[in-house]
Amino acid sequence: MPTDDSSDAPAQLDGLIDEFNALDLDVSGADTYLAVSDLLRRESKSAHERGAAQLGHALGLLQAICDLTHSPDNSAQPFGQMVVLTVDEITVLEGLLDHVRAPLVKGRLADVLWIQSQPRKHEFALAAIDAYIEVPITSDSWFGHQGDNWHRAAVLCRLLGQVAADRELQLERSLLDVVANAKTEDKYLAAGVADVLDAQGLGKSEAQNIAAQLEALAHQFAGARDFTRCFDYYQEAAKWFDRAGENQKAIEMTIAQAESCVMDAEAILESDDSSHMNAAIFVENAVQILRTVPRASRTTLDIDKRIRELRLRLAQYNQEAVNELKTVSFESNITKLVNKARDAVKGRSLLGALEAFGRLSPFRVHDLQRQASEIIEESPLHVLLPRITYSGDGRVSHVSPGLTIGDPDSREQAVKDQMLRLYGQAYVAGSVTISIRPALEVLHLEHRIREQDFFTLTRKSPIVPIGRERLFAKALWSGYCGDYATAVHLLTSQMEHLVRSRLKSARVVTTLLDPTGVGTEKSLNALMDMQETEDLFEPDLAFEIRAIFCESLGGNLRNDVAHGLLDDQESQGYWSVYAWWLVLKLVFGSYRDALIASRQAADLEAESANADDAPSSDGK
Repeated sequence: MPTDDSSDAPAQLDGLIDEFNALDLDVSGADTYLAVSDLLRRESKSAHERGAAQLGHALGLLQAICDLTHSPDNSAQPFGQMVVLTVDEITVLEGLLDHVRAPLVKGRLADVLWIQSQPRKHEFALAAIDAYIEVPITSDSWFGHQGDNWHRAAVLCRLLGQVAADRELQLERSLLDVVANAKTEDKYLAAGVADVLDAQGLGKSEAQNIAAQLEALAHQFAGARDFTRCFDYYQEAAKWFDRAGENQKAIEMTIAQAESCVMDAEAILESDDSSHMNAAIFVENAVQILRTVPRASRTTLDIDKRIRELRLRLAQYNQEAVNELKTVSFESNITKLVNKARDAVKGRSLLGALEAFGRLSPFRVHDLQRQASEIIEESPLHVLLPRITYSGDGRVSHVSPGLTIGDPDSREQAVKDQMLRLYGQAYVAGSVTISIRPALEVLHLEHRIREQDFFTLTRKSPIVPIGRERLFAKALWSGYCGDYATAVHLLTSQMEHLVRSRLKSARVVTTLLDPTGVGTEKSLNALMDMQETEDLFEPDLAFEIRAIFCESLGGNLRNDVAHGLLDDQESQGYWSVYAWWLVLKLVFGSYRDALIASRQAADLEAESANADDAPSSDGK
């Protein structure tokens, strides 16, 4: 905040502090950064309107700090690319630090001052730690700002080393107490806290007690038929038993985690929204988990026998899977369609908005094939001659040989090429322009989704291969932030792995042997040409994956990413946006189905219990 006379700076700062204290901001009812930001925005506007420009500017700085996106795992840039504060602005914020009473704001302010002050002052980091851990941990707010703040406090303790040793000990004890006293009513709290302890290398001496508590909670969730939570708790318990050196218990938890997937699949088939396709995803996940059991333990625990049983069940589910995607309908009024897309996600909860977002542009390959055939029947002249397609850098990327009248193979190829052109030029470009981007604007306005939220989503989505949850989360978060270049470069390889993993779980051979017996994995292009892939993924999704990632007349992202052919503009283009949206749709759809199945199973269990407790008709 520049001034005309630097000699007046101390006096002006004293005056500003007096104005700030006189304001007596009441943030007791603002328990989130969004709520605090709204309050500060109103007060800043009011200050400017009454001529208190310095106070208005200071409040605006605090509001901007509350608006920062927080990634506590990123020690270098925990708040992303921040605007660099001026020396005067740092001086103002430093002067206000001791006068900010709300720990939520004080911790964030001290943290920003620690990052931006030159040279860095340890007292700012210590003040941030103290403020972050001042707010008690609750299950309701842990997975919002509170969990992030405690996580960030742990990171700061690690960065400061001996300077913050006493605070790290206090923080560790508090987190251990939360885990030790957690109940099922706290939902994911114990697992989330244990994950922070593990990420920061804390709790080592209590690893066995932590593991035992997580196991106990997992069993309780399993008994309540809350399979989604018991899956996560078994996974966390296995990790902590492994840290405690209890290898056999870790294996036991891994097996229990796999069986929770099987129970989830059975619950899906028992629900009103029964889906063999979604049930197959859970069984496939169980097989993948069991395959991580060390070979030495498989024989004694009959793991291979169980895998064979589940693969037979998986084959049965895949055969009975039905087409569940809806038919797309087009309207001519673009403005109406844009408004429809925005209204679809507006005013909903985050889960409701994401579900509506995934349903914006349903696709049916048979409709596309019919349209392509009609075009060829009505206007055959434009496909009679060979047609050359060029890439953005001038290369010939595809040659359509032209239609030979009376040749079925020639007509089939002409229809396929026309389908791909329609898909890219009309469906993908139209969906991105008319539906996806307008709805995404509403999502950005109404919700704050962090990278950690996407990680929670990918962890709980059975379709995401084990060990790839963070990569999928990073890709989805990048796309949500508008960085489709990063998203598409991550997603292209991970989608190939997802396809290969599902095929392997269905006992489909995905390797090629050369004459010397050396096996190599088939590329995504080769995998998508297999009939088993279309049977497993169903025709609509199989076509979209092939068109987006493999076809030269389509997005061809697999080839372009692998060979570095995407430039800055193309990386942000329609194909990248649509690829990101499609993967988000798949991941969230899998997560949603798992959540619904678990909730319905829990409701059925509760209804059964209530029926058992109800008095008989004769009053006994």
